[in-house]
Amino acid sequence: MLSSNKKVLLVAQECNPNWTSVPLIAFKYCSELSKYVDLTLVTHSRNYNSLKGKEIGKIIQIKESKIESIWYKLAYYISGCRRWWPIIHILSYPLHIYFCKRVNKKFNSKIKKGEYDIVHIITPILPRYPAPLVDACKAMGIPLVIGPCNGGLEYPKSHWGVYFKEGGPLKFVANLFSHYKSVQHTYHNCSKILCGSYSTKKYIENICRHVDSKTEYMCENGIENVLSLKKIRFNIEKKLKCVYVGRLVPYKGCLFVIEAIKNLIRDGRQNIELIIIGSGPEENYYKKIVADYGLNEYITFLGWQPENVIQEYYRNFDILTFPSIREFGGAVVIEAMSNGCTPLIIERGGPFEVTTEKTAIYIKIGKKDEIILSIIKELKELMQDKSKLIDLSINGVKASKKYLWNRKIKRTIEIYNELKEAI
Repeated sequence: MLSSNKKVLLVAQECNPNWTSVPLIAFKYCSELSKYVDLTLVTHSRNYNSLKGKEIGKIIQIKESKIESIWYKLAYYISGCRRWWPIIHILSYPLHIYFCKRVNKKFNSKIKKGEYDIVHIITPILPRYPAPLVDACKAMGIPLVIGPCNGGLEYPKSHWGVYFKEGGPLKFVANLFSHYKSVQHTYHNCSKILCGSYSTKKYIENICRHVDSKTEYMCENGIENVLSLKKIRFNIEKKLKCVYVGRLVPYKGCLFVIEAIKNLIRDGRQNIELIIIGSGPEENYYKKIVADYGLNEYITFLGWQPENVIQEYYRNFDILTFPSIREFGGAVVIEAMSNGCTPLIIERGGPFEVTTEKTAIYIKIGKKDEIILSIIKELKELMQDKSKLIDLSINGVKASKKYLWNRKIKRTIEIYNELKEAI
């Protein structure tokens, strides 16, 4: 492993233990890495209060200007409170460029003085942003690592309705950023590009020629521990216990599960329960549908819950119903498997990449009605006999071990060493 006297400058514009998704993943990456290296974290000031007191090395904040603060809030509201992510990505681009300029101004001289051995940029995670400190690192022969990056997975053609509802046409504008010279310059002059999914790896290699030798797959997500096989709880109740965890937005497929359960109940199959953990712009709409269908007895909305609470649901429930049609990450799938809960997922994207037929139940991508019918079929079979979940659960726990944070960080440090030795 990299010895503790090696200095790593880790740049994470988004890094926050109190948020979800990318900022939380960045924090966990940073926290684990700081155990093995002399780490300096550079992040935005909006994360600083949440990071104070955490054991993650030295923290340097890039303070927010008044104009930036106003622009950030404006982007939030214009995007429908983050409902239309392409708008957020478009409007956030100038904020990232501004962040990069201030990082360059603050650290270019330090890089040129050789104060750091490695520079690593981990957020933003999408593969369409230029990185700071590229030229300084190149000039001084200091390895610059980027990623894991993730994104680039297209909407399936059979779901154009969801594509437009999510502001999909604007994604075309956001994707143009990937072709900016500054982005091409970043990928051509960095030392290593970690790709959080194989679709992202392919995307980066397509938009930027001759970087194949620099790209490497490294799952964006990680887990802190894995349930002991002895502690797996096999639910012997006749009732099939399902849990959904994630934002309540169209593409994540929660509505598919609600519709499937509606059909099963109407067919007289009532030995099923669904707990929905999460929130989002579709929450009130989904609650109304559940009430209108008379499903309040079978479907419960819990809103966002702490991580330890979610883990208890995984350990006590049979399956994670997560039929997302465009999921390039899928941390919940790994977390569910590590706690003995079998994921039911679409055969596509990040969840498909981190599972096999021995660890998950697959639903083929298709039109909305076809997906719902497939979910009904799988749930109906499990309601009659849950025995196949035993092997799936055991295999899932075993398979999830390769996503432990300490293993991910071990590979990161191996990459640092390889790059330093190649100089």
